[in-house]
Amino acid sequence: MAYGKCDDVGRFNARVLVNIVRMKLFVKLMMLVLVLAVSGPFFLKGPDGQPLWSIKQFTDRASTLLNRITAAPSTIAAGGKVSEVVVYRWQDEQGQWHFSGEPPVVQGYDVMSIDPDTNAMRLLSDSSTDDTDVEEVVLVNDGSEPFPRIGPIPDPEATRQLIEDARAIQDLVDQRKADIDALD
Repeated sequence: MAYGKCDDVGRFNARVLVNIVRMKLFVKLMMLVLVLAVSGPFFLKGPDGQPLWSIKQFTDRASTLLNRITAAPSTIAAGGKVSEVVVYRWQDEQGQWHFSGEPPVVQGYDVMSIDPDTNAMRLLSDSSTDDTDVEEVVLVNDGSEPFPRIGPIPDPEATRQLIEDARAIQDLVDQRKADIDALD
């Protein structure tokens, strides 16, 4: 007997109905597994005896995410201008600096406001070789100090010469490629 064919139409319809019932049962089982997987963290206890996730944590995170999503179109409509970003900076016992968008639990941290439309790090000039210049970073210009020197302004003649040299190299590469193609 070939697959899918049956002499008796009633037996064939019974097989189809059994397969449909099995598929519906499988879908219901998968829905149950999905519901248990999503709701599990609300009921499972962590090492501290509290649920892994609470309704308050869920609603707080959901509202934060919703605020971020709804703020994006208004930022784009306002011409892409983003407000200043607040960053918290502190140093641990080993001397390692840490940065965060959330206030730390330790005492003695700095609060910095960064305008996202400005360059946060200054560039190094050709003459700076010591390590102190490398680690210096200007995070905020609140008007109390001038902006740092960004580096030497390139000489227009040197720039023109650099462009001409680059074009000459490109012409040489193109000529060599043409010579190689001619050999084939």
